[in-house]
Amino acid sequence: MSLAHDLLDAQLPDFVLEEIHSESRVEKLKNDAISRLSGFPLEKRAKVYINLLGFIETRERIRDKFWCIYYFVMLRLLPNNADLKMVVLPRGLYFLYIFTKLYRLINLLTKTIKGYLSRA
Repeated sequence: MSLAHDLLDAQLPDFVLEEIHSESRVEKLKNDAISRLSGFPLEKRAKVYINLLGFIETRERIRDKFWCIYYFVMLRLLPNNADLKMVVLPRGLYFLYIFTKLYRLINLLTKTIKGYLSRA
């Protein structure tokens, strides 16, 4: 119910909302489900890339390594909900969402680099 309330703006009675907010496990599960639906949270991205590199290293043939990298890049370039909400395009122009994805990824990268540089 918490997911429906947050993602779909479902109306819930006050006593149900109070019960949801009193349970920390429900909040944790909801946040985990949202992060899985919308992509990896920023803290976990480093782990994903390290796991990917480990997976690529286990491939013996260069062709298999190439396809692993290709699959990962194509998977990362598929538009997600944030991309679809950023710009609303007609169905015939769906292929343009890759540019919104690229813009968001470059923007995220520059913010991350600026954050590291400001700490140094």
